[in-house]
Amino acid sequence: TPAGFSFITNYLVSSFRLKFDFLMIVVGSISLLLSCFFVYYFAKKQYIKSYLPWFVFLLIGVCAAIITASGRVQFFDTHFGNEPYYSPISQFFQIGLLVLSAKLVYEFKNISKRNALVIFFIILIIAQMILLIPSYYAGWERGEYYYDEKTRYVSCFSLNSAQSCQELYPTLENKFLEMINHLIINKQSIFNDRDFNKENDSNIVNFSKFQNHAAIFSENNKINSINKISISDQTIYEIVDPLLSINGRLIIDQDSTIE
Repeated sequence: TPAGFSFITNYLVSSFRLKFDFLMIVVGSISLLLSCFFVYYFAKKQYIKSYLPWFVFLLIGVCAAIITASGRVQFFDTHFGNEPYYSPISQFFQIGLLVLSAKLVYEFKNISKRNALVIFFIILIIAQMILLIPSYYAGWERGEYYYDEKTRYVSCFSLNSAQSCQELYPTLENKFLEMINHLIINKQSIFNDRDFNKENDSNIVNFSKFQNHAAIFSENNKINSINKISISDQTIYEIVDPLLSINGRLIIDQDSTIE
């Protein structure tokens, strides 16, 4: 369909940061035509085996575009295939074109009648390299941004969570919180990272150094509610939610210090 073709062409050039959608389609269509020409020419010259890795790059890009388009059919109205997170795969296609273009320049350099084609492919190589520069830069910035964002996000599930995390917890679904609890209990994913748990381990050790645990349960300390349910001193509260929220006050005597 036209929408499917548009998605595929957008996907193949998603590593280029082109401003207008029609430019994405035009450049993607040209890329597809060039790939067909390369397959035809190199097969005719029996060069396929010599440059097989670069044809594999082309195949990876095309197959990835078709598979992704097949899984996104229902989103074609709002999902155009030019999202930057497709770039790591679509770059294979463009790198394959880049190398095969350079090979054709080498093949044509001693043929005077094909000087126009040599100039065309040299311009093509330069254009591809220039267009890929913003993509690499944008990918680096995007990766750095999301790394910092996800680091702050994951830190909310440590023993040293920031005050801002209190606004995050209520927005999370129970299934997600249950998954996080599973990872914490089994020390998987980021929770298996020694650096991530280093400060938490230190807090756990220091917690055992309270000299006077009785101070925690003195008359000055009182838990008012657990998960917004009021409790009394005699209440036994069974935790059934993946998130535990305790509301109350805790005053520790001056003698109960952490060494």
